[in-house]
Amino acid sequence: MGTENEALLKRFFDWLCSMYPTSDPPELCIAPEGYRVIEADGEYGFGVYVPAERTINVVQTAPPELEDEEQRRALCCFLAHEYRHHMQVTNGWPMSEEEAEAFAESVADRWLRECNGEMIGDVSSL
Repeated sequence: MGTENEALLKRFFDWLCSMYPTSDPPELCIAPEGYRVIEADGEYGFGVYVPAERTINVVQTAPPELEDEEQRRALCCFLAHEYRHHMQVTNGWPMSEEEAEAFAESVADRWLRECNGEMIGDVSSL
């Protein structure tokens, strides 16, 4: 049985895939509740993209010092940041942490504001 944060991440991932489709969609792997960092391919963080596997690994436990809404935003930002790395690899774009972070903040805020974290109606206009 999944957690509320896991469900949030899955909904957001589905939205990302529909709004920013790629020729080779990634697989989403959400760490079990309680994990605070991910290690994959020698990298550590709240999320890690593994290009060779086209896999996005993310935590579902946000930093505890954040308030509830900040935690939801942080989790969405972690996922969107790694999704942007997938887009960079898939499209042959240069890898850029700054660009991935800007994308993450923009789309996470937009989704949380306009969809309130839900997949509602037609999202094509977002």
